[in-house]
Amino acid sequence: MKATHKEYDAVIGYQQVRLVPGQFIFGRRQAAIETGLSEQQIRTIVDSLKNRGNLTIKSTNRFSIISIVNWEIYQGNGIENNQQTNQQLTNNQPHTNTETHKQRKRVSVTSPPENFPITDKMKDYARDKGYLGDLHTLTEKFINYHRAKGSKFSSWEAAWRNWILNELKFHPPTTSTPLNGGRTLEDVLA
Repeated sequence: MKATHKEYDAVIGYQQVRLVPGQFIFGRRQAAIETGLSEQQIRTIVDSLKNRGNLTIKSTNRFSIISIVNWEIYQGNGIENNQQTNQQLTNNQPHTNTETHKQRKRVSVTSPPENFPITDKMKDYARDKGYLGDLHTLTEKFINYHRAKGSKFSSWEAAWRNWILNELKFHPPTTSTPLNGGRTLEDVLA
């Protein structure tokens, strides 16, 4: 769906790239964001399509240009034929209200907010999951990490909740009860 239908010059950063029909600019990170798949899954799918001969890839250090093999064949005999076929389909088929006919809503992806307040709902979430540490310090660490990486999320609160889960996974809380139930060496030996 991203392939261009006519020749044009795309501008990527300060570089002008000539695209011909059947080509599009591709980046694994952006594809992962748009599809909800991991970058590794995207890489695997693209490699599979490339190995089967469905597409070719010309890579640079910043992006790739993907060319769909036999793109012209998939497009039919031209615009007039496509319009006639589409008109026939429209006239012969009942209208349905499915996701394929609706305009897909784009999710806004943003950089870390300047002010990221810890709400009562977030405090309850952390407590319910068993996090006993300092939420303000952990949240500052979370924001600093993602600012340094240039991360963008559609929901920073959801990303924060994942950070809490990972914190608990990789740094489980320690018990505050003394060893041996607080008993002295003499008590243990007696």
